[in-house]
Amino acid sequence: MSPSQTRPEVALQLNGVCKSYRGVPVLEDVSLTLDHGEFMGLIGPNGAGKSVLLRTILGLEQPNGGSVSIYGRPPALSHQDVAYVPQYARFDRDFPIRVRDVVLTGRLRPGRPGYRQDDEDRARADSALERLNLTEHAQRQIGRLSGGEMQRVLIARALTSDARLLLFDEPTANLDASLVTGLYDFLKELTGERTVVLVSHDIGVMTSVVDSIACLNRRMHYHGDKEITHEMIEETYGCPVDFVVHEHRHVVLSPHEDEQPS
Repeated sequence: MSPSQTRPEVALQLNGVCKSYRGVPVLEDVSLTLDHGEFMGLIGPNGAGKSVLLRTILGLEQPNGGSVSIYGRPPALSHQDVAYVPQYARFDRDFPIRVRDVVLTGRLRPGRPGYRQDDEDRARADSALERLNLTEHAQRQIGRLSGGEMQRVLIARALTSDARLLLFDEPTANLDASLVTGLYDFLKELTGERTVVLVSHDIGVMTSVVDSIACLNRRMHYHGDKEITHEMIEETYGCPVDFVVHEHRHVVLSPHEDEQPS
């Protein structure tokens, strides 16, 4: 790095984060540094601690050891910098609120008492609705949405906010296959603009859009790029994997050292 260049702002810093429940470890010595604008994918088996890690970053879970910093501040002071889309949303389906109003709640933030929508708020919400193919549903009551439609509403709300760090926990879990690739490509467009952490099991698709991949199974394996080595997969999933295929996108792992080329 030349003297005229400055290091990007650190968006997320995890230092030796540990978390356990009743003495059972869920996260062990997890450390990670992400600069602003990076797009990181997070993979791992069910029960590996991925959702717990996201909740710890949000401050919803307190670590038993280590520290979390978001743009240089602890989670309790960083709410306006983070937006989160959970894998499953719990909400009152009878609550009388429409889709556009849910998306507009993404504009709520500290320092705006007596909040009233302005033209910028409405423009941001309408843009997010359009990009997620939700414009025709803008005036629908949320209880009339399918699971996939509601998931897209929550993603639109996150994008409408001013949050610089976006956390997505399996955002495609309830989406039709036709929408999955489009969503990944859309998130790719955010690279450099916002910092994105995406939890997903779609390894093949994810490697085509993210900047880097981390593997988590209590402990994190992360090298700052999107190459997935045999060692990372075997330590994370507990079994050897040579080839991962997802529709027409794929990732090929390099041969084991003890393998002979064919």
